[in-house]
Amino acid sequence: MATTADGSISQVNGLGKVPSNHPMEGGLMVNSDIEHGRKMGKQPENDQDTGNSSSAKLGSISTHQTSPVRQIPHVDSSYVPPEQPSPLSQNHHPAAIFHGFPDDPYQQQKPADDVNGIEVVEPMKRIDRTKRMATALIPPEKRWRLAVAIALVALLLVIIALATVLGVKVKKNVQPPGPTSNPPEPSSLPDPPVVRGYPQAQVLPSTNSIAATDIIVGTLFSPESDKPQLRILYKSNDKLCIKTKLGSSFTPQVRCIENSNAKDDTPLTICDWLGGPTVVYITKDNHLAGFDYVPVNDSWVPSLITTNTVPVHPSSRLSSVTWLNGTSMWIYYQGQDSQLREWGIDDYRNVAFRDGSAGPLAAIQNGSSIGVVRYGATGADETEEACFQVTNGALHCRRYANSVWGDEQYTIAGTESGLALQTSFDLTLVPDATSGNITVAVAYLKTNGYIGLQTRPAIKGADIKTLGTFSKGTQIALGDGDASAGLVINGESGTVNVYLKKTPVNGGHIFQYSSNANMVTWSNGTDITLS
Repeated sequence: MATTADGSISQVNGLGKVPSNHPMEGGLMVNSDIEHGRKMGKQPENDQDTGNSSSAKLGSISTHQTSPVRQIPHVDSSYVPPEQPSPLSQNHHPAAIFHGFPDDPYQQQKPADDVNGIEVVEPMKRIDRTKRMATALIPPEKRWRLAVAIALVALLLVIIALATVLGVKVKKNVQPPGPTSNPPEPSSLPDPPVVRGYPQAQVLPSTNSIAATDIIVGTLFSPESDKPQLRILYKSNDKLCIKTKLGSSFTPQVRCIENSNAKDDTPLTICDWLGGPTVVYITKDNHLAGFDYVPVNDSWVPSLITTNTVPVHPSSRLSSVTWLNGTSMWIYYQGQDSQLREWGIDDYRNVAFRDGSAGPLAAIQNGSSIGVVRYGATGADETEEACFQVTNGALHCRRYANSVWGDEQYTIAGTESGLALQTSFDLTLVPDATSGNITVAVAYLKTNGYIGLQTRPAIKGADIKTLGTFSKGTQIALGDGDASAGLVINGESGTVNVYLKKTPVNGGHIFQYSSNANMVTWSNGTDITLS
């Protein structure tokens, strides 16, 4: 217990009743006030004499229990607590709290453990609120892995881009197919065809253009009763008509394709291959077009050839050949630049035709017939010969062997004279089952009106100089005097047939002349359009 100067009673260490008077009355300041002053940043005043406190000078009596005596410092009765700083003051500004001001950094204060006053601690560290990138979280010694991964991804993208560009160039096979640079023109795309059967007498040939082929590849899965098979293609007014021979007799009706958009005097070719047979013609606006055969319903559908819109010379003729055991087809035509060109597909399962790797093959006479033969096994052994007429009237040929087109041309000896310009001619292969030999045969119309014939052995891969010359020409039959009449020679089956379109007084007819593999004796012409 302690008794103050005015007789009030106070208890140290919080024991007993709370004094009734104000803590500042009588010049006394209790421990709670001292603590309050410390919290408010006011340092109590102490006497220099450590033995007597200022409270003793005021006559106060201090007692204690077992704890050391705690001196009560003198506090001026005029003491007023310092005004609390505004929340918007410098020390309470958010920037001062979290970062501090450069000139007056925020300082944290805490009560001292002794009576010497307020202890000032070190300024608070700034809070780093910088937004870090993901890479900053990766230890420096491991960042090389990220760099390597990024480099590999970039390299992969470059490889994909290069592969795409090179793939397009390879697909176009070096020579850009200029004929397909334009989008399809509506006039080049035929309407869905209507295919009907007609009696032969109602659909006679109306133009000189005819085409024929033995169907060998197309009958691989056909019954024996349908072998051998022959298809003859011609134009009858606005229809493309296909006359079919199964075994030894022609079918009673001729199947005709309507709505073909074929030009009036269109040349024709038909190719036996796994994707066909396919008929090819020229549209009214001078573009290649075609139809593929559908055996399921004995019908025809538009070929992918049509969608490419390949422009041709207005006087172009056509020819075609199959490659790689019938899996590939190539078409030969005269381009707008009067050059002989090829257009084909490498595999019947592909969806795109392309230009030939060699580009233009030769400058030819405008309106020249084109004859093409291929022989030999698959691969480098396959050999091809493409023949055409030049401006002096002779028949020239260019040869494909050992996977390249040869630069040299050769002349079929005996054709330097006696042939009219734009005369009709054709080539075929004739295999001899007895001897195993293969012969190249060429048939053409002479200025004297006869069908001429020359032959030469087919030698695989041989140099042009070692091929040998064609035999002396023979005459098969007399035509009707029209050098541009439709003419086809076909001998793939071993039996050689020559088809000639004639124009008797009763309309156009097709005559057939036949021989065996030696091609010495020929039959008299038979009008196959009468049956």
